[in-house]
Amino acid sequence: MNSISFTNPYLLFVGIALLAVVLVPFFLSVKKIGFNFHNITSLVIHGVLAVLVTLALAGMTLTLVMTETDVYVLADCSYSSIKNLDTVDTYIKDLNKNLPGNSKLGIICYGKDYEVLTNLGEKIKSVSENNIDDTQTNIRPALEYTTTLFNDDAIKRIVIISDGGETNQKSISGLISDYEERNIHIDAIFLDNNLKEDADEFQISDVSYNPKTYIGKDENVTITVDSNKKVMTANLNLYHNNEVVSNQTVRLEKGSNQFKINLDTSVAGTQSFRAEISEYTDDEHHDKTDTNPYNNVYYFDQDVTDEISILYLSNSTDNGSAEYNTFKAIYGDEAKYKVTKFINDDTNIPVTLTDLAKYDEIVLNNFNVNSENFKQNSDMFVNNLSTIVSEYGKSVVTIGNTYVQGSTGDDAYKTLSTMLPVNFDKDANQNRSYIILLDISKSMFQAGHILAAKQVAYNLLDLLTEKDQFTVIPFYGDNMELFSGKATKKNIDYVKEEIKNLTGRQATNISAALNVAYNKLVNANYKTKQVMLISDGRSFSQDETSIKEAISKMKWANISVDWVCVNEEYHDAEIPGFNTLKSSIESNENNIIGKFTRITREEDASSAVFSEIADKVTNIHRDEGNYAVNVAIKDHEVLTNVSGISKKIKDFYAGVEKTSANTILETVDKKVNYPLYATWNFGDGKVTSLATSLNNVLSGEGSNENIFLSNIVTSSTPNNQNYSSYKVTCEKNGDQMRITVIPQTVNPNANVVLSVIDPSGNTTEYKMNISSNNYYYDYNINLIGSYKLVAKYNDVEIIERFNFSYYSEYDSFTSYDSAYLYNLITSDGQVSEDGKLIVSNDNLPITTYTYEFTPLFMIISCALFVCDIAIRKLRWQDIKDIFTRKKKVN
Repeated sequence: MNSISFTNPYLLFVGIALLAVVLVPFFLSVKKIGFNFHNITSLVIHGVLAVLVTLALAGMTLTLVMTETDVYVLADCSYSSIKNLDTVDTYIKDLNKNLPGNSKLGIICYGKDYEVLTNLGEKIKSVSENNIDDTQTNIRPALEYTTTLFNDDAIKRIVIISDGGETNQKSISGLISDYEERNIHIDAIFLDNNLKEDADEFQISDVSYNPKTYIGKDENVTITVDSNKKVMTANLNLYHNNEVVSNQTVRLEKGSNQFKINLDTSVAGTQSFRAEISEYTDDEHHDKTDTNPYNNVYYFDQDVTDEISILYLSNSTDNGSAEYNTFKAIYGDEAKYKVTKFINDDTNIPVTLTDLAKYDEIVLNNFNVNSENFKQNSDMFVNNLSTIVSEYGKSVVTIGNTYVQGSTGDDAYKTLSTMLPVNFDKDANQNRSYIILLDISKSMFQAGHILAAKQVAYNLLDLLTEKDQFTVIPFYGDNMELFSGKATKKNIDYVKEEIKNLTGRQATNISAALNVAYNKLVNANYKTKQVMLISDGRSFSQDETSIKEAISKMKWANISVDWVCVNEEYHDAEIPGFNTLKSSIESNENNIIGKFTRITREEDASSAVFSEIADKVTNIHRDEGNYAVNVAIKDHEVLTNVSGISKKIKDFYAGVEKTSANTILETVDKKVNYPLYATWNFGDGKVTSLATSLNNVLSGEGSNENIFLSNIVTSSTPNNQNYSSYKVTCEKNGDQMRITVIPQTVNPNANVVLSVIDPSGNTTEYKMNISSNNYYYDYNINLIGSYKLVAKYNDVEIIERFNFSYYSEYDSFTSYDSAYLYNLITSDGQVSEDGKLIVSNDNLPITTYTYEFTPLFMIISCALFVCDIAIRKLRWQDIKDIFTRKKKVN
């Protein structure tokens, strides 16, 4: 609404006095000289001057209020909305009816691209008339374009009609708040595009398989099919190199259905597969047509290699060559198995991560990782050995003596001991107690830290033996004892499930948790007492002294304290007391030095171990021919085609099975069972231990002996093949693939080039971006099919593949809700979940234009004053002569 106002309204009374000053002299002069042109004109001018001067003194201003409202509707017309376009039309019509007066409405449809369907103020068209590409939902370019269409002098409003699904959810992060600052006000209407209960729909949602394997290895693919019907029948076909290799009629139930199909690995090379699901039809049956035909095909490739590379290390002095010949003989096919041996040659053994990554299996046959000649490289070797097994999926087989017995705390022995499925420890039957303090405060549930923390806890529990006592104490502002008891498999499984279900709690008090652990262990009668703190270090209590004192008194009570920090390094400086906690853990008090380990990802959890869990002393049991052998797991693959087991062995190295290990063969001494052949998963890889000499295995059984030895090698083959020391991951976000190269150490000056060969065969190169611990590139997927990636880093080529089967827009089982819209819209906007949105300008800042007239009135007054002088001093003829050109007189 427009208005006139005055800065000093009381000065308007001055106008009365000024008019009196003008009128009184005028009428007095008229009595004497009468009316004429000059005095009448002067009166008018003086009257106008009086009014202008009065208004100028009062400070007259005119305020013009902008009242026109421009409203643009951004309508999601992507494929997920295609069944609800009529609903979108209804929402738009209702919105248009309830707009403020003097409003204009326009419509912009968007999917992968966008178009203006209805210009501002024109007749509204149906959104079904759009011509956009509906294979994606990409609101950002449509939103950016819309903000350029508004008139400057109008109230600017945008209404988004969307299901909340975005092909790239990060595309408009922070964009809305920027527009709000520019007085563009945004509201939203939630469009429920969730699959209806009565819809006939099924799709292949995923395939799970081993992307890189070995020739002849048993492999299969698990195909996940989601269905919306209670019961239906479908055809499931698997194609290998475009030929049908499996044709099944499957029964689908409502929800997720999984079907396992064997894969042919008899031929080396890249094998292309395609899974298809379709309606089942015959003369008697014909299920209703699937509502979405675009999500029924799934592509995947499997690389099959025909070589297995083995690193064989041995310190045997008397029969090393004989043992190696036995080992070599069990393979047979030298073209398939490439063995690199180092027997009593410690100087040339590969120790770097890059060199060790070239092997599939590493065999340690009576090999001392900390021998005198190898001591200078032992730590590097064992640390990298642990890494390539736990993170890169390699396999390690130990045969005979591991030499971890008799160790005096050497780090190399400790690390190797942690990897083994057996505790070769003469004190394994002694009382040991371990406490895990697990931080479940709210901060741990940010950035996925709690997932890494829980995985650390799982791994720590797996390291325990059934003789060990353990306690798990989750803590926050308070703490609670989750479990305390023996580390039996039943108890471990129970505690793992309880840890899995833990949720975030308020506040954190690390010192209180440490004191609880101290009070539980200080007077307990255990030979080993160990506490593991798993936390991001963000303590509610800022009392650094209490944390330091708690750790100090634990060490003086012979309680070891380690800390697994689940946080990124760049957060350290912002955490009060972080350095105090870390230095207290690592300080040497009472000859106890705690271990600090940093973990930020689930896959790194295996590097966290109890510092006191390393094995110490083992005695070899030697009594030729008198140790019985029992089969503990009869159907294990290592016993495949082994018709009989020898009843006696000559000697073995005694140990205790770790909780999560599988003991296939065991031996008996004095009625005590000891693991003879045990295996377990260590991170992503496998570690197997044979606790006797190679030539002593199952003596007397001839062919069984060779088959068993051969099975040890074949059953220990890694799950997938990878000869690079760099990891390459592909993470799908909508129709964009984040390709990441993860080296052990990031070189900020490295030039990492990524080549992408798309399904059409075109190759495009990209320079990868660098972050704190990896190199990455976000690749936009445009074609359906198989993609080959070649990343060049430090003159090393890393090859990876990924497949793209259908656009995320075609995923019929995507769950849509309004949460994304609520997060998107700022506090000034509103979100409607029922389609009813009232656009109101009442609470919005209105743009106004204010004009001040004082300067203008003063200028006009000056001009009138000059005119008045001219009129009073000049005759009418003189005034006309000013504007009339005089004729020249000759």
